[in-house]
Amino acid sequence: PYYNTIGMSIVELYNKCCEDANGLMELKQDDKRKVLQKVQVIGATTSGATNVKALIDSSGAEVVLVEEAGEVLEAHVVSGLTSAVKHLILIGDHQQLRPKVNTYQLQCVSKKGYDLDRSMFERIALSGSIPHTQLNVQRRMRPQISALIRQQTYPHLQDHEVVKNYPDVMGISKNVLFCTHNFPQDGTGRHDDNTSHSHDYEAEICISMAKLLMQNCYKPSQIVILTPYLPQLTIIRKKAATRMANIQSLISDMDRKDLAAANLLDNDSDNGEDNEDDNEDNKYKEKNDKDSTQPEVEFMRMATVDNFQ
Repeated sequence: PYYNTIGMSIVELYNKCCEDANGLMELKQDDKRKVLQKVQVIGATTSGATNVKALIDSSGAEVVLVEEAGEVLEAHVVSGLTSAVKHLILIGDHQQLRPKVNTYQLQCVSKKGYDLDRSMFERIALSGSIPHTQLNVQRRMRPQISALIRQQTYPHLQDHEVVKNYPDVMGISKNVLFCTHNFPQDGTGRHDDNTSHSHDYEAEICISMAKLLMQNCYKPSQIVILTPYLPQLTIIRKKAATRMANIQSLISDMDRKDLAAANLLDNDSDNGEDNEDDNEDNKYKEKNDKDSTQPEVEFMRMATVDNFQ
C-alpha cells in the first residue's frame, strides 16, 4: 500500500505538471496570436510556417506569397495554406533549379515517374491551366552570358543597360570561355546517381584558372568555383589546399552536411570553413594568434551548384 501511494502521487504530480505546462504554452501562444492579428505581414520559411500552422491560421491571413516557388516542394506549399487563404501567389522560375530531393529515383531526371521534385509552380506553369507572367528584362548577366540562355531557354530575354557596362575580365582574352578536352572521367562513373561523378583534369583546370585570376589582381574572395557534384567538390578543395597554400576553401553549411553524409568530408583540412558570417570571429582570432611574419590566410568560396545561393 505504501508503494502504491507513492506511485499514485508521482503519477498525479506528473499529470499536474503536464497540465500546467500545456496551460503555460497556451498562454504564450495566445500572446503570439494577439501580435499576429495586429501585423500586416507575417514572414516564415515553408517548414517554419508548417510547424506553427495553427498559430498562423488564427491570424486569418487571406493571402499567401511564396518566393522561389520553383524550388519549393508542392507538399510544403500545400501544408502552409490555412483555412482563411483566398489568394496564393507563386513567384519563381520553373526553368531553373527544382526542389531538392536527395533520392535520385524520386527525381524527374530519373524518368521513374515519381517526380517528387516537380514543384506546384512548375506543374501549373507547364499545364497552362492558370495564366502566368514572365519578366523579360535581366539586370545581372553580362550580354555574353545572357546570349547563351537566350538561345536555349529564354528567347524573349532582354538585357538592361546596366549589364552592358561591365568591365572585361582581366588577364583573359574573353569574358566567357568553354574548354574542350579528351581526358576521361575518373573511375567508371555510375550514371544512375547524379552525385557520383568526378574529373581530376577538370579540377586541375579550375585551380589553374583561379591562380591565373589571382595573378591578375583578383582577390580570392572575388572568385567562386562551382561544380554539380560532391566528389568533384572534394577533389577541387584538396587540390586547392595543395596548390594554393595560403588559400582556404570556404564551403556552406549545406555542402558540409552533404559531404559528411556522403563520407566525403576531409576533417584534416576542414578547419575554419563554416558559413562566412559565422566564421568572422574565428578568422579574426586566428589572424591575431599567428606570427605577423606569416602570410595571411585568405578564403575562396567553393560550392555545388544546388547549394550556391
